[in-house]
Amino acid sequence: MISLGAAGIPAVAASITAGLCFITFMGNKMHLPHRLTSLLAAGTSICGITAITALAPVINASKREVSYAVANVVLFGTIGMITYPYLAHAMFGLSEQVGIFLGLSIHDTSQVMAAALTYREAFDDEVALKTAAVTKLTRNVFLATVIPALAWHSRTTTTASSSSSSS
Repeated sequence: MISLGAAGIPAVAASITAGLCFITFMGNKMHLPHRLTSLLAAGTSICGITAITALAPVINASKREVSYAVANVVLFGTIGMITYPYLAHAMFGLSEQVGIFLGLSIHDTSQVMAAALTYREAFDDEVALKTAAVTKLTRNVFLATVIPALAWHSRTTTTASSSSSSS
């Protein structure tokens, strides 16, 4: 499992980067508030509700923005938790692929584990469960770098917005 974690780091890093970039891009296109976009990006890309609650006070997010972000993560994570085990079984041939898919595609850690346990019970596959757990926990480790980076980005964006609007 340790070698699997090391091998999964590039996939996890790519997934987080793609999620952060795509959600930020879409948030801007949809004219969402910057703080809400940051919360959605963190919650979707890294660790669900934990990432949202870690980032919210640092960027001075409102209760409403936090509520929207949490609801989004819970809704889409629940849909994934229920449907992805069966989708993964139809899409992938290897247990490791299933585990990586579940670990990367579902937002919250508890939802990943529920989906992986469902997969294990439905398809008698312990490897997929362990792979999903390692993949998701590897994503969680990125909280330590991504949250400070998002906080810095939010502050520089807010400062730049304030400077341009006062000119």
